[in-house]
Amino acid sequence: MIAVSNIFGCGMNVCVKLLNGLENPVPAIEVRDFFFQLATLQFCSLLNVLQLVGLRMFFTYFICIAYMHYTNVSNPVLGPPDVRLFLVLRGFTGFCGLFMMWKSLQYLGVADAVTLTFLLPTFTAIIAFVSLGETLSAGELIGGAVSLCGVVLIAQPSFLFGRYGHVAANSTPAERLWAVGISMIGIIGGSISVTAMRFIGHRAHVLHSLAYFAFCSTIASVSGMILLKIPFVMPTSWTWLLLFMTIFIFGFAAQMLLAAGLQREKAARGMLGMYIQVVFAMIFDRVVFQEKPSLLSYSGTALIIGSAVYIALSKTADATHPVNTTEEDVEVQSVPLDLGSSNKHAMKEIV
Repeated sequence: MIAVSNIFGCGMNVCVKLLNGLENPVPAIEVRDFFFQLATLQFCSLLNVLQLVGLRMFFTYFICIAYMHYTNVSNPVLGPPDVRLFLVLRGFTGFCGLFMMWKSLQYLGVADAVTLTFLLPTFTAIIAFVSLGETLSAGELIGGAVSLCGVVLIAQPSFLFGRYGHVAANSTPAERLWAVGISMIGIIGGSISVTAMRFIGHRAHVLHSLAYFAFCSTIASVSGMILLKIPFVMPTSWTWLLLFMTIFIFGFAAQMLLAAGLQREKAARGMLGMYIQVVFAMIFDRVVFQEKPSLLSYSGTALIIGSAVYIALSKTADATHPVNTTEEDVEVQSVPLDLGSSNKHAMKEIV
């Protein structure tokens, strides 16, 4: 599911890149799921971020609520009582993560931002280990390190490759340091959001997680626009609207599949699986934009694919247990599982 979500995410990126290429475009930076889009985002201003967050998340929230009402999901608006605080945590930390990431693009090159973003699995693994008690095998650690090397070969950041890398324009060393700092804050926020999703697991519907993320992001972005007195700009181009709707649909599908995948997989391994998005991005660049990857990019792709296969094959039987427990701290809790439009409920034991 996580791999398929990345296909939708990369398709969304293609639309973002096409949208950014329109003549005199209205602020058109896609602000959604920072795991998917940094590879195609251009210069990002505060207005771009806040306006697109508010617009996208506003529609996303009401679609989530309407669908949950239609399928008779219990507590469609507030979600299950026992995880509401964690849903709020997931929403606001997710917004913090994506906002900080895109704001950092003001002074960082896209390739540099991509490289920093792929520190997310490492932070997620650490936070999940500390807060959820998830274990990390040596294979997962090695696979993550090798995958990160592959990402670096593809991104070729200027701070490692010098003049052979991608150099960010109009930024001083101090500005770049500031951008890296807020980018790291965004990575921590995103890691907390992903860990919260993993902790919630099956105790809440997938759309509960997405609805809270959309609601919190809408509140935060609209509040920011009001406080900073940023005007809302209405788009008038039909091409812009068509691309925006495509981005909306692909982004919704990507987020749904990501949340569902993280419910079924350990947080660390699930995030490592997202490295595969770089491979999809290279394919779309080649097919749609006729951009031929370099030898280093091909080498990085090989490392990522090899690591992804290795991680998948190394999956063990205890991967489905997100929290380690002993006989003394086992707690059995009854949790209703929604069965779509049916009124029937099953009971699941959470250990």
